Amino acid sequence: LEFRRVLFRSFNNDDSLRQQALQAAYRNAETKAKSLATTMGVQVTGVLQVNENGISVPVPLPVKVGAPDAAGAAPSVPVQAGQQAVTGNVTAVFIIG
Repeated sequence: LEFRRVLFRSFNNDDSLRQQALQAAYRNAETKAKSLATTMGVQVTGVLQVNENGISVPVPLPVKVGAPDAAGAAPSVPVQAGQQAVTGNVTAVFIIG
């Protein structure tokens, strides 16, 4: 038996998905900051700093493939439809007043 690494790329633009993940992460941080500011009786008046902490994209796992058939053709690799989560992480420092 041999092991082959199988990687299927979607037809989506990966850069676009990563950008969307980072934008969503920033919006989430901003929403949390505004909620905390309201609790403290102040307002968010600006952004001091934003750092990208990375983007997480799952890595495909190796697939176990059987031996070639009698004609020497490589065995087929099963393909299953699915989804892949792309996660963006940011750290933001907001100004309150």
